[in-house]
Amino acid sequence: LSSVSPCLSVNVGNPDSATPIMALPAKSQVVTASFFSLQVSPTGCSVGVFDVPAGVQIRAKAKVFATVVDIFAAYNPNPSGPAGSKTPQLRAWLTVDNPNASANVRVDGSLRILAAAGGWNPFPKLEISGGIKIGSAARIDVFGSCNSITGCTGTGTGAVSIGGFNLTMAATVKNLGTPLFTVEASGALSVAGTQVALSGSYQPATNSYSFAGSGTFPNGGVLKTFEIAFGQGIDTNYIPKGSFRASGSFGGRFKSETGAGGAFNTAWVDLTPNISNLNLVMNPRIDLGLITVPAKLGFVVCLTGPCAGTVTPKFNFSSSFKGLPFNIPDTDLDGGWGFNASTSAYFSGSDSVGNKWGGLKGDFSGDVTLAISSAEGLTVDSDVRVKASVGAGGKWSGLGTYGADVDFSGAAFKFCKNLKGRKICIP
Repeated sequence: LSSVSPCLSVNVGNPDSATPIMALPAKSQVVTASFFSLQVSPTGCSVGVFDVPAGVQIRAKAKVFATVVDIFAAYNPNPSGPAGSKTPQLRAWLTVDNPNASANVRVDGSLRILAAAGGWNPFPKLEISGGIKIGSAARIDVFGSCNSITGCTGTGTGAVSIGGFNLTMAATVKNLGTPLFTVEASGALSVAGTQVALSGSYQPATNSYSFAGSGTFPNGGVLKTFEIAFGQGIDTNYIPKGSFRASGSFGGRFKSETGAGGAFNTAWVDLTPNISNLNLVMNPRIDLGLITVPAKLGFVVCLTGPCAGTVTPKFNFSSSFKGLPFNIPDTDLDGGWGFNASTSAYFSGSDSVGNKWGGLKGDFSGDVTLAISSAEGLTVDSDVRVKASVGAGGKWSGLGTYGADVDFSGAAFKFCKNLKGRKICIP
């Protein structure tokens, strides 16, 4: 520096290199720089075609942790302004970029620092303006402020893409420039005829996120509410995933697998874009009075269109009753856990008492109907009849056809008839 050449310019490193030449603290990866430029001029000077203002200018290409930053700072010892209020000022700009193309969150920003020694601007002022890009959606402009402890915080509203769903969210960038950098966001998504409020956060450092919300079915029947969740992280193998589950309370003759009543949740199922229906399945038990059967209960949830928010429940089961196959196909279930269904089985057989010279014999045939309802439970209706004949002295004659008496107090169905003081049964 001299009155003839009032400029000092020092460059260290290569601006096109990524190899660190310095670290703060020493031998750490907290702050590293691959290029550093310093220009000092007490009164200002010219270098070729460039004018250098009075003061100190610093430029650096650096990294804060894993984030690439470009730093520019200028100190002016003789600022402009009204006489008597001039104070030396420091102005600096910090540009931050998260360039990971595979990440779901990309943040870029510029940090402006204004500081003075006293007078009309006694405290440093830090401002950030930049943007955040989440998923495949457009960039959201964010604006905010910074401090030396928590880094920078900025807010903005715009389009976001999570799990393939596009929605508008209010995003807040927190702790930018620190290892705890996160993005919190909230918004609303239309699901099953309901606007669901979603909230959660992104963790750019781990390329993960989690959002959740809940809603009420407008026409859910026995299902009352639902939850949705979107996540990406170690539990999803870093693949974006949306999930859905519903809840309600058991009523009528339906109980849990363990026989308890009360509230229940269905299992989580995948929630993907452009899907019109979801199928939820659970396995309750139905207490039918005479028997309790394990059942399969399914819910078809309409997500879009005129039926959005409507839930259609059906159940079925395969069991046995007193040795009789007891299978009920898909059956409608109303909003009060009400139902009606039936199945039937055919019986036939013969029996006789006495011998060829005389006695009683008969041929049994007919159906047994097993009816189930929410009001009655299991009821048994027999239409098994017996065609009977009576014999004496080697001669046999028909007695007629009679309804058989049914007995299922034992391990199996038994059909009998008393005629002429004799009793025949099957089996």
